[in-house]
Amino acid sequence: MIDNKQVKEILLGLGADLCGIASIDRFNDAPKGYHPTDVLPACKSVISFGCRFPIGTLSCNSPVPYTKVRNSITLKMDEIALEFCIEMEKYQIACVPIPTNESQWDENTKRWRSVISQKHAAQAAGLGTIGRHSLLITPEFGSMVWLGAVLCEQELECDELKDNICKFVYKEVSQFPFVSWLNRAQS
Repeated sequence: MIDNKQVKEILLGLGADLCGIASIDRFNDAPKGYHPTDVLPACKSVISFGCRFPIGTLSCNSPVPYTKVRNSITLKMDEIALEFCIEMEKYQIACVPIPTNESQWDENTKRWRSVISQKHAAQAAGLGTIGRHSLLITPEFGSMVWLGAVLCEQELECDELKDNICKFVYKEVSQFPFVSWLNRAQS
C-alpha cells in the first residue's frame, strides 16, 4: 500500500513542482462526459500536479520563447504522468495519465478540451483556486503553472482545499512570490 506522502515524493522526484490529491467525491459537479469515472470507471482518486511556467517568457517581444516553453513543458508533463503510472504499477496500483493539452472536441462548447478539466482537478486536489480569469491560481506561482493529472484506482488520502485565493489578492498580492519577481522585472 502506498500513501499520500509517497505519491507526492514520486511525482516531485519526477520533476513536478506541486502535487495534490482529490477523492472522487470532489467531482460530483463535473460535466457529463468529463467526470474522471467517464475515463476510468474504477477511479477513486485524482492526482493533480503542476510545473512552474517561466514568467520571463511573458516579457518577450517575440511569441517564440513562450511557444517553445509551452510545447516543451507539455511534453514534460505528459512524460511525468506516464512515468508516474509506470512507477505505481510496481505497487500493483492502476493509474491512467491524462494528456496535458486539449485532446478532444466538445460539440457543446465548440472548443477543444481535455477528457477532464485540469484546473478543476487541481483545485479539487488543493493546489490552488480558480480565479475570476478562469485560470488556476496557486500561492507558489500564481497562474504561471502548467497542470497535469493522473487518475488512480487506489483510494488515497486527499489534500485540504485552498481558501479562495482571489479574496486575498487585493490586500496581500505582494506576498505572492511571482508578484515580487514581476515588480522587480518591471523596475
